[in-house]
Amino acid sequence: MVAKDNIQIYFGIQRIGSQRKLRTGVYQNDAIEELYQDLLNKKVAIHPNGQLTVKPWGQRNFLY
Repeated sequence: MVAKDNIQIYFGIQRIGSQRKLRTGVYQNDAIEELYQDLLNKKVAIHPNGQLTVKPWGQRNFLY
């Protein structure tokens, strides 16, 4: 994970069968809704289970 100010970006490897894919998550960005929409507009693939959500404790995140 790397962090600066109120932005945290997580990098991880997800194994799908014999393949490995890099997955990236964005957390607690003040403009996370705008960033999420911008990525959708640019046709960036959002993880199937990674849509923008707000957790019960208030954290906002998504995966791509």
